[in-house]
Amino acid sequence: MTFEPLDLPFKWSNEDWAQKHLPWIRLATAFLQEDHSGMQEKFAQLAPKGVLPGALDEMCATKQHLLDCAQILDIAVTRSFLVLERLGYSPENPPPDGGEEGSAGFHSPGELGEMIE
Repeated sequence: MTFEPLDLPFKWSNEDWAQKHLPWIRLATAFLQEDHSGMQEKFAQLAPKGVLPGALDEMCATKQHLLDCAQILDIAVTRSFLVLERLGYSPENPPPDGGEEGSAGFHSPGELGEMIE
C-alpha cells in the first residue's frame, strides 16, 4: 500500500483552539448533566433570549471539527503502523519504548515534529 502526502494545514494555536472549541464542549457537558426536565427548564430560559440557534450552530461546527480531527488521527495512526511494519516492527517486535533505559524518553508532539523537520 502506498500513500501520498495530504495537505492538511492546522494553523490553530493551542490558545485559539481552546477559545474557539472548549466553551462549546463545556456547554454540551452542562446540557448532559441535566435530565429531560432540567434541560427543558434551561432551554425555556434561553430560547426567548435568542441565544440557542447560534449556540447550537457553534456546537455543530465544533462537533464537525472534532470528527475531522478524529479522521486525521485515524489516518495518521494507520499510516504509522504501515510504516513501522515496513521497518520490520510488529506487535511481537515493537520499536524501542521511551521508557527503556538509554532511550530518548517520551517527547511531546511538538518535540517529535521538530525532530523530523
